[in-house]
Amino acid sequence: EMTSSLVGSEMCIRDSPRTGRSLMERTIIICNTSSMPVAAREASVYTAVTMAEYYRQMGLDVLLLADSTSRWAQAMREMSGRLEEIPGEEALPAYLESVIASFYERAGKVRLKSGKIASVTIGGTVSPAGGNFEEPVTQATLKVVGAFHGLSRERSDARKYPAIHPIDSWSKYRGVVDMDRVEQARLLLDSPHGSGVCRAKAVIVGHIVLAAGKLRPAVEPAFHLSYLLPGAALGDGAS
Repeated sequence: EMTSSLVGSEMCIRDSPRTGRSLMERTIIICNTSSMPVAAREASVYTAVTMAEYYRQMGLDVLLLADSTSRWAQAMREMSGRLEEIPGEEALPAYLESVIASFYERAGKVRLKSGKIASVTIGGTVSPAGGNFEEPVTQATLKVVGAFHGLSRERSDARKYPAIHPIDSWSKYRGVVDMDRVEQARLLLDSPHGSGVCRAKAVIVGHIVLAAGKLRPAVEPAFHLSYLLPGAALGDGAS
């Protein structure tokens, strides 16, 4: 099923800028479905990160995309229930936070004996029911990751892509955006009803005026960052 959906897709057709060959030749997919045994669904994440570490030891830079860790947590909940362990919040295992932390902690750079630097970068998605960021999996993830991009249904419905919410999202990494402009955006957003003012101005003046840069010079850069470029106002910059 997974193979048939990928055949003829953009990922199969597009060439790697580094090798000129298909990206699928540099891609490994560890797939599990809801119909698979619960043990297999739980083990798939560990299988993927172990393979990523193997290629890192070969001197490669590896990107691991885990979609989604919420489904992984559900598999752990089923396993915990069958083992008759004491449940935690929402019947998830009491050790959920430590398991999620140990998974993300396996990412990072290493210096090999040859002196070469290799790395594993982990990008995990969380799909909380109803978009509730207060549920256990999301909160456990936020405690250990270096950046968080929170998607907004409101921005998606308004056809603003990427639909990343500038207030909910943050990053611990310094980005490419000039820090003076980021500070301007922070001052605007920290002001009373800052985000509401941004939204109201966008409705009143319209996107044509914003695109033409007709706002006052002191306001336009911060407004542009905080509303039109959500990634620019994330913590220390977009990662």
